[in-house]
Amino acid sequence: MRPYTVTTPLVVRSAVCPPYLLGWLGVLLFLSWQVPALAQTSKHRDSLLCATPDLTAPQRQALEKELMIAFRRKLASGQAFTGITYVPIRPHIFRQSNGKGSFDLMRLNNVMALTNSYYLQNGLGIQFYFAGSTPDYIDNDALYQSFEPFNETPIEGRDATRALNMYFVNAFSGNGLGGYAHFPEDAISSTRTFILSAYYETDKDLGNRLIPHELGHTFNLYHTFEGSTSSTPELVTRSAGANCTTTGDLVCDTPADPYYRSGVNLRYDANGCPAYDPNSTARDANGEAFSPSMTNIMSYYFPCTHDFTPGQYDRMQAGLALRQTHTTYSLDYAPTAVAAPTNVVALVGASKNVVITWQDNAANEMGYFIERATSSDGPFVPIGGVAPNSTRFVDTKAAVLTTYYYRIRPSNTTTGSLSSAVMVTTTTTPVCIPNTYYGCTYGDGLNTLMVNGETLSQQSGCSANNYTDSPPQP
Repeated sequence: MRPYTVTTPLVVRSAVCPPYLLGWLGVLLFLSWQVPALAQTSKHRDSLLCATPDLTAPQRQALEKELMIAFRRKLASGQAFTGITYVPIRPHIFRQSNGKGSFDLMRLNNVMALTNSYYLQNGLGIQFYFAGSTPDYIDNDALYQSFEPFNETPIEGRDATRALNMYFVNAFSGNGLGGYAHFPEDAISSTRTFILSAYYETDKDLGNRLIPHELGHTFNLYHTFEGSTSSTPELVTRSAGANCTTTGDLVCDTPADPYYRSGVNLRYDANGCPAYDPNSTARDANGEAFSPSMTNIMSYYFPCTHDFTPGQYDRMQAGLALRQTHTTYSLDYAPTAVAAPTNVVALVGASKNVVITWQDNAANEMGYFIERATSSDGPFVPIGGVAPNSTRFVDTKAAVLTTYYYRIRPSNTTTGSLSSAVMVTTTTTPVCIPNTYYGCTYGDGLNTLMVNGETLSQQSGCSANNYTDSPPQP
């Protein structure tokens, strides 16, 4: 990482910003504390942590100034907060020398679709697409068996210079590391993110926590507990005397997080979801009890639900603005020209699940993202992904009695290859299944069974095992 020089604090006038800008915008930024080194603690149930290198106080101060200047210029140009910015990611996947052991494309598309769902706020934000028509496969037994974090010499020369670069590692040389990233810097190495892909919770953890977390660092988000054990940690108060603009994660709508402090205890419900124990004895410098967010993606609480705050979205927009000013790389990798999917059909299947099928018309897609909205005008949010040549996806998280619109996007494109959107309305759950209480004595049967106007069965006779429900097949 290049050296930074200490610079004078910068004031940004919030009058030029949208009204929902929070926290660090429009305030004086000055850092005067040291960031503690990451360490693993036994009070947390998940051992895979982030090892993104900490910045020194002078480095953070200089980076904040660069960030503010870039974002202020983007605001003045009228380009900030105007829609979706599509950012390319070049995937690099470690494999054995014989080409086996790969992180498969179905999972790659699914975890990136889930990641994309967190980078939208009210239809605005960042959406990632894959650069190229196939990943960059690194067939090397030694690197596959053990990649040494921060020793990036073995992958020099593989980076795409017009995209972010994400390396999917089969195994790190040290235990407990899930991944790491680099903060914005005018160097190609700052575009790299390293993700441990071989993990038992796979898609759930990768797409809902690990990848969104590391990309948060890529766009200049800090951990919510940043500096929690330093000499000047973040205070709980958000009124007079608050220091959330000069310490911690520099975002004021994320509550002060006491992670790593003594006296912090968690409770877990029957589903393993964490909650902050109100009997925790940890206190800030004013003696106030903490109440950290258990769901924030930049925390270490490994929740069941995940989110960013509006202030974090604003800060990522500034990180994007800064990266767009760099010259050693760019984010303008051309989307692949892919033939759009056609004949998209959505049907209600078993229970409340919705089965989406389509016709694959391309041979150069890296996979597909499935996007969903509750209005034909959107906003459309990714809900999952599938491998190349796939033509079917099951939405298992559809709400009952809700109208949805679905569309399909090749994962290595932006908007030029979108399918048309189709509508479906879900039913109540569970599905009503006819039951022949007296067996088949009275000749029970169905004259006609129709779903969304399509006849699925006519003159069905009685079944000794009664009737069952099953999702429609493509």
